[in-house]
Amino acid sequence: MKKKLAVSALVAAALSVAAAGPASANHSWGSYHWAEANSSSPAVSVDLGDNLTKSRSTDWPAIFKGASPTGANVVYNWSRLDLFPLGTGNVFADILETPAVTGANLTSQKRCKPKSGRVEVCNARYGYNGWLGVAQIWTSGGHIVQGTAKANDSYLDSSTYTPVSKQHVLCQEVGHTFGLDHTSEDGSDQNTCMDYATAFDNPHANAHDNQQINAIYTGHTDPVSTTTSTATKGNGKVRRLGKDVYVETFPNGEKIFTFVTFTNDAAAARAPKDRVPG
Repeated sequence: MKKKLAVSALVAAALSVAAAGPASANHSWGSYHWAEANSSSPAVSVDLGDNLTKSRSTDWPAIFKGASPTGANVVYNWSRLDLFPLGTGNVFADILETPAVTGANLTSQKRCKPKSGRVEVCNARYGYNGWLGVAQIWTSGGHIVQGTAKANDSYLDSSTYTPVSKQHVLCQEVGHTFGLDHTSEDGSDQNTCMDYATAFDNPHANAHDNQQINAIYTGHTDPVSTTTSTATKGNGKVRRLGKDVYVETFPNGEKIFTFVTFTNDAAAARAPKDRVPG
């Protein structure tokens, strides 16, 4: 059982605002999930490899797991979904454990190479290529076996992006690695970091994300997966599934899904259909 942390008034206020928005439609991604669901809380534990460094104008370590300027950091947000009101039918009040662990890319943050059984989280100057953040999950069968979440300092270091919008991006990329899709793609504001709001003004998850994570992991009693992926980016067949999602499929059935947070709709429109942006 994980240690429960005291919630300050500032954190509680921030989370209540995030939870206040209306519930949106189902936003799981193809029912893909980590094969670690338990019959008691927390249902699933996913290690987040911390490879984050301070950039020119962004304190990524604080946004990720420290004294975030928005009141609650990304690690805390996803590991304390129990703070959000639960809807009817939820089984797990405290469904996710998301411990930050030492990253596997401390000397190669830009590469951000995945590691089996966990998510690697990185920031770097990835270039002016049209995206703010990218999340990738490697799947085998219906299970996620590894993932990465990347923030692009080339754009996010500019004054255009506030600490709130930067946390929105990182919170979303990490959320994708648990099996969540976007709640919206039309620029509408759903009061969650999982929306594609034009303003990028939601640094936290909300009650609907809690409900959706419950829907994904409730009923799964898979043993901890020892499956690893042999899929290597660039060796499969890439297909664009929508505005922001790509899939690379390999002959053995393994897949890599890529979720892209573009800078704007124009950048999304310019993105290739048969090659993952990056």
